[in-house]
Amino acid sequence: MSKPKITPWHQFRWAWIIFGLPTIVVVASVITFIIAMRTDDGVVTDDYYKKGLAINQDLDRERKASELGLVGELTMSGATLELRLTSTQPNGVIGQPLKLTAQNYAAKDQDQSITLLPSGDGVWRGTLTQAMGMGHWQLIIESNEWRLESDSKGNVTQPLMFKAGV
Repeated sequence: MSKPKITPWHQFRWAWIIFGLPTIVVVASVITFIIAMRTDDGVVTDDYYKKGLAINQDLDRERKASELGLVGELTMSGATLELRLTSTQPNGVIGQPLKLTAQNYAAKDQDQSITLLPSGDGVWRGTLTQAMGMGHWQLIIESNEWRLESDSKGNVTQPLMFKAGV
C-alpha cells in the first residue's frame, strides 16, 4: 500500500478564506478605531444640556426683536462690516455694542465672533478677523435683550437682511 500524500494546510484555498476573512475584519476594525480617535467631528458638544436650555432664552430674545420691529441690513466690504438697524419702537435701538457671530455650517474653524460698535444714526461698525469666504453661513446679531438671525449661501457680496421673524 502506498502512503497518502499529505498536503500542507497553506496550500488549501479554503483555509485562506476561513482564516483570512476574520483577519481582514479585525485589521479594518483597528484602522477604523485609529481614524475615529485621531479625528474630531466637531459636531457633538460636551454641554448639550446647557445648549438645549439656552434655546428657550434665544426664542425669548427673538420675540423681543419682533416686538421691537427690528430690521437690519449688514453690508460687507472685505473684512469691514456696517450694520444699519431700524425699529418701530422709539427707543428700540439704543447705541450699545452688539455681538455678531458668523458660523460656517461646513467649516467650524472659520467661525468668528466680533463686537459691532455704534457710530450713530442706527449704524454699527466692526471688522472681522478674516473676510468671510464662500460657503453657507449663519449670522447672528444680538444684544442683551434681543437677537436677529440671517443665512447666507455662496459668496457674501450683497447686503444681508435681518428681520425678526418670531
